[in-house]
Amino acid sequence: MHTARMTDDPPTGPTDPGSGGSAQPPLVPGLPAGSGDFAAVVAFEDGFDALYGVELQEIAPDGSLARGRVRIRDELRQPTGLLHGGVVAALAESLASWGTWVGAGGPGRAVMGMSNDTSFLRPLIDGWANATATPRHRGATRWLWEVEVRDDDGRVCALTAVNIAIRDAPRKDG
Repeated sequence: MHTARMTDDPPTGPTDPGSGGSAQPPLVPGLPAGSGDFAAVVAFEDGFDALYGVELQEIAPDGSLARGRVRIRDELRQPTGLLHGGVVAALAESLASWGTWVGAGGPGRAVMGMSNDTSFLRPLIDGWANATATPRHRGATRWLWEVEVRDDDGRVCALTAVNIAIRDAPRKDG
């Protein structure tokens, strides 16, 4: 099984006062320090991003950039051998969601995808799908992201526009 992981940076995270001061791993690898307040319903390593193998490479502390990638492998290919377009769309939405969470989310807030429009320019066949997400609009209740997905030769293979809603988190009763 492939797991989602952060590359390039060592794990960092908040210190748990009940653990004798030892640093705890971050809730989600790649989130900046201080972002560990997120209350996950499903652990990152057990969720969809881990299933298809997202590697979060960078999330700017202000949410102004998110980078990640997915290794192209047989389990993610369509029958003709190309990377399935759903993987590209999922990668784009994951980066936009995490970037919005870091930039505008936080305790008591929820971010979620509202729309995802992916246009394919050339096939992704081998290597990695390398994505860079940049917010183009950062409002109080919605962020609009542009995500470029490139092959290992740096060629743009897909462009995605992702709308992310920002809302108050649902209250837990009791």
